[in-house]
Amino acid sequence: MKVVYPNGHGANALLFPNLDCGLTVEEIAIKDVPNGIPFKILDDNDVPSFEILDLIELDYSAPDGYGTKQDNTV
Repeated sequence: MKVVYPNGHGANALLFPNLDCGLTVEEIAIKDVPNGIPFKILDDNDVPSFEILDLIELDYSAPDGYGTKQDNTV
């Protein structure tokens, strides 16, 4: 599973959650995605390649959640 979210610069950011920490993918996303930013959780097979990730528009109108990380540096 991967987490994708808009990086605020017209592109998408990709988060590789480490499930060995004991948290779920959703808990990691909420913790690590910047505050108020929507995110989508995608299966590995549904994640576009790095070459096109920033070229596609992902629909964040129905996000899987919103980040709460207080340092909004993306």
